[in-house]
Amino acid sequence: KDMYAVVSGEFKTVQRVGFVQKEFDRCCLGDVIGEGRFLTGEPRSASVVATQNSSVAVLEERKLTTLCETVPGLKEEVAALVQEHKRNFAQRFSWLDTAKPQLDYHPPPAPEEARSPPQRHPEE
Repeated sequence: KDMYAVVSGEFKTVQRVGFVQKEFDRCCLGDVIGEGRFLTGEPRSASVVATQNSSVAVLEERKLTTLCETVPGLKEEVAALVQEHKRNFAQRFSWLDTAKPQLDYHPPPAPEEARSPPQRHPEE
């Protein structure tokens, strides 16, 4: 649940929608990655991929938790970042509400377990 601050380079944020991987954001110097997972503890909602040679500073969960408890307003700022990212995603992908039924991936049913042949009982 660490967060990452972009120190150099650029990253794209992508999310799989059905069979399609869609880019919905770019991160560059000074941007923060992973704030949603840090704040809520929920699984990550997207993948982040470097588009060029890039580096990040790791903001460890343990240290961030301590900072949020001691620095007034820090937790609220992180929460505001999460909301901003959610709004950006909703705006860029508002078309999904109507297209989603066509994009949903429904995996084929799992094959039946291999059945062992029926056991024969010796005649008594």
